Amino acid sequence: MSAAAHHSILARKRKVQQNKRKLHEHLIHGRQSLPDGYARIRWIDPRSSTFRCRTHPTIEREIAENPLFRGRHGHGNSLANELRLFYHQCVLNKHGHGSVSRRRLEGMYSSHVRKQFMTIVRRLFGLVRDATASRCCVYAFLGESPTDKSSSVSLVLIPGRLLVSRALAWRNWCHKQGLECHLDIDGSTKWGKAAFRGLDAIAIPLNNIDAFEGTEKQKTHAIERVHKLTQVGVLSLVYRRKGRLYHALSSLRGTTRERCLMHYEGRWHAVAEADVHACFWSVLASRVGCPDLIKALQKREFYSSLRGDFEGSDGDLKVEVQRQCLFWRDARLSERPIWRRLCRLYPLLATLITKLRRQNGVTDLAAFLMRSEAKTMVDGVLPSINFPAVGLHDGVLTPSSCAASAAQTISKLARADWGFAPAVRAK
Repeated sequence: MSAAAHHSILARKRKVQQNKRKLHEHLIHGRQSLPDGYARIRWIDPRSSTFRCRTHPTIEREIAENPLFRGRHGHGNSLANELRLFYHQCVLNKHGHGSVSRRRLEGMYSSHVRKQFMTIVRRLFGLVRDATASRCCVYAFLGESPTDKSSSVSLVLIPGRLLVSRALAWRNWCHKQGLECHLDIDGSTKWGKAAFRGLDAIAIPLNNIDAFEGTEKQKTHAIERVHKLTQVGVLSLVYRRKGRLYHALSSLRGTTRERCLMHYEGRWHAVAEADVHACFWSVLASRVGCPDLIKALQKREFYSSLRGDFEGSDGDLKVEVQRQCLFWRDARLSERPIWRRLCRLYPLLATLITKLRRQNGVTDLAAFLMRSEAKTMVDGVLPSINFPAVGLHDGVLTPSSCAASAAQTISKLARADWGFAPAVRAK
């Protein structure tokens, strides 16, 4: 099959998917009357948007003077945006670092163009860490420190259609190589299709100022977030980072999310959440096989067994257990009484955590736990249920009438992945 024929087939498939999505949205908006005081998520087509990308005079001078960015290969504008986006990544990073994905370049450009582009990157950016089997090369800008407050940082607008074309090219290359693409803008993946289905069924409460206790700053943020979701609009996309699924509701305050409604079987339902108790610890327990630990997790007694003299709330205890026993920065035992208690009660678990920390560090430990969690929740649970659901890391948001069914599905798939049924509840 020729390249032109292959691209034609892909274009037709994308058109069919877009038409299905439009029909689905038409049916939803045409048949579901919204209750008073609620509004839908206002979607914005990524192709019609613009991206405000940070850039630097050195970057723009290189783009203007280097023949690579206006060459005959037809990728000049695309390569210019690649360089700008790389600098933008460095600006947003607190250390001023950015990574270059060789795979992305390989999927979009010829070897000759890639070599020329990387020569420019090495001249403008200094190498911080070389590539490994699991990580990209990391670079830092050699000019003025790239921060938002830098006087040299300016903005350039990149049309959304160019970014969408870039994303689709990367997705097609990933599919050919049998790799997973972490961005979905049209429901082309199983998890993306399930996520869009759930988000399309959601109605968000507009009057939420008195729905929770918090500071004025927290209330203002909640109001602004609802306004953006329902009035200003958000990009129609879902994506994954370290396995976890992120979408329009990910940053919505929990007390607001609890008051949402979800449309199912012709009527509106209150929402309920089915989630795994102590999900990270259940993932670790599956690798240890300690009966006492599994029993404590199944009876929801794991955190209380570590309380000791800690006087905070249950929520504070959960945070403190993770801080002292998983993601500590201060290794002094005198500052980690909960860790000492965990070592005494569950020595095999403590040994595993210490081993993972020594091998991979705290960042990779967190990534391992999130990916293990997502393997069950995002890749397993979300696509397998036959009613609207929105993924929430260690659980799913569903119509209240479906929460018990969702909890059963989570328990069944978690047992298959972890070797035991964790504590799952619908709330």
